[in-house]
Amino acid sequence: MALIQSTANPFVKFMPRATYRPKKHETDAKKVLYIDHNEVIKFIAAMKVQVQALGSSLETQEQHTAKLQELVDDLRRWT
Repeated sequence: MALIQSTANPFVKFMPRATYRPKKHETDAKKVLYIDHNEVIKFIAAMKVQVQALGSSLETQEQHTAKLQELVDDLRRWT
């Protein structure tokens, strides 16, 4: 603690130094979250694989739908 005494005011004032001040605790809102870029890259790669799988299953589903539509058309012609 530093002593400060002025001539106008005979009372002694104690002023704390900056090093003696307690650290303020950060709130959760002010904290910056760390983003692990390797995890992001892994996530993107996994999503890419899933999109490719969905695309291939969609193509297969469209082929099956076309075959079913042909069968329905054939049944309508027979009736």
